[in-house]
Amino acid sequence: MRLVMIHDVAPGARLGKTLYGEDGRILLHRGTELSEAYIDTLGHMGYQALYVLDAHALEVPLKEPISDRTRQEALVAVRDTFRKVREPNRTLDQEWTSRRILYNAATSIIAELQGNRDLNLQIAELRTASSYTFDHSVNVCLLGLALAERLGMTQAKLVDLAVGLLLHDIGKTLLSPEVMLLHEGAEPILDERYRQHARLGYDMLQQFGKTMSGPSRIIALQHHERVDGSGFPKGLTESEIHPFAQIAAIANTYDTLIHDLGSGHPSPPHQAMEYLMAAGGSHFNHAMVSEFLKLLVPFPLETSVRLSTLEEGLVVAVDRGLPMRPTVRVTTDPDGRVRPKAYELDLRKHPDITIVQAF
Repeated sequence: MRLVMIHDVAPGARLGKTLYGEDGRILLHRGTELSEAYIDTLGHMGYQALYVLDAHALEVPLKEPISDRTRQEALVAVRDTFRKVREPNRTLDQEWTSRRILYNAATSIIAELQGNRDLNLQIAELRTASSYTFDHSVNVCLLGLALAERLGMTQAKLVDLAVGLLLHDIGKTLLSPEVMLLHEGAEPILDERYRQHARLGYDMLQQFGKTMSGPSRIIALQHHERVDGSGFPKGLTESEIHPFAQIAAIANTYDTLIHDLGSGHPSPPHQAMEYLMAAGGSHFNHAMVSEFLKLLVPFPLETSVRLSTLEEGLVVAVDRGLPMRPTVRVTTDPDGRVRPKAYELDLRKHPDITIVQAF
C-alpha cells in the first residue's frame, strides 16, 4: 500500500483504505477500482493523496490500532468542538455537551489501545484539505497516548492527555485558510501568523474553566516548544515544558512528516523515524523519543520495497523484535520483470540482503 498524490493515481488502481464522509458514512471501500471519474471526484472533494494497493496486496484488511467507529466518533467530536468555539456568545465554562463527547472519544481510544498492546502503530488514513486538522488531531491523540501508556502514565492522566491532544490545534480555527494549512515538519514554519495558533488555542481553552484540566490546556500552548529552546511561542527548554506537551511534540511531528501532503513528498515511516532519532535530545526529549520509536515499524505491512538484490516486493510480516528485518513477498526480478510466481523472503534469515528503498 502506497500513499500516492492524487494527480499521480492511475485509473485502474485499487483503493488501499476505505474512505469515509464527514458524517461517518462509507464513500468507497478498500479494494475499489479507481476509475478516472472516481479520481476526479475525489480530487474535487479535496483529497490530495490516496492510498493505493499493490497488485500483490494482502487479502485481509490490515488491523488498525483503533476501530473505524472509534476513529469516526473522535473525528466528529473534534470537528464539532472546533466549530463550537467559533460560535458567537458561547458559554464554554458551563454545561458543555462537547466535553462529554470528547471525554467519551478519549476513553474509547484509550480502551482500544490498551486492548491492542502488541499491535505496532501503523497510521494510515486519507485526508481532504478541509479535514486535515481533524484527522491530524485524532492521529496525534492516538500516537501520544500509545507513548504515554509505554511510559507508565496513570489512567486519570491518560484521559487528561487524550482530551488535550485532541484539541492541541484548536487555535488554528482562528487562522486564515491559507495559514491554517501550513504544517510544521522537519523544517520549522517562520510565519508569525501560523505561530500564533499555539497562544490562540491556549487562550480559547482557558475559557473552558473547570470543565477542562490545566494539563489538558497546556498542550495547546506548548506543543511546538523544543527542549533546546528553539520552539515557540516562548522558547522554553527541557523541564520548563510540561511532559504532556513533550509527548505532543513528538506525536505531532511524526504524523506531520508522514502526511506532509502540502509539499507533495510525505516521508515514509522509516525516514520520519530517522528524523526523530536525530532530533532526540535537541528538539525532543531523548528518552521519550527512544520509547516512541519502539512503538513504530519502519516498514509497515504492505509497504512496497526494493532490496539490495534489486528485486522488489511487498512487506507481508513484521517481527516486533527485529522490525528492520521484515518478511518480503518478492514480486519482481532484478531486471524489473514481474515474477510468474512470487516468493516470500524472511530478511531475518538473510543478513546479507537489505531494504534499500521504500515507496
